[in-house]
Amino acid sequence: MKNKLILKLIQAIALSIFVTSCASNSIPQPSPQELAAAKPYPLDTCLVIERPLSETKKTYTKIYKGQQVKFCCTSCIKAFEANPEPFMKKVK
Repeated sequence: MKNKLILKLIQAIALSIFVTSCASNSIPQPSPQELAAAKPYPLDTCLVIERPLSETKKTYTKIYKGQQVKFCCTSCIKAFEANPEPFMKKVK
């Protein structure tokens, strides 16, 4: 019982560290013209961690191969940019 409590505490701490690491940084957003020309983002969650975008203070939008993609934080953008194709499978 005590081990389960400790494990839950460690998980909660790890999750809070991950969420707080998603701090806002200045990321350029697409222009209104770029957004209008791109396919709309079909999901209501961050493309990388699938966190509901309604829970985030700010949503980041990028255009990738003519498709809008949205993220909850700059850490997720970096993860996407490192290897975008696996994430794009979620959009299609």
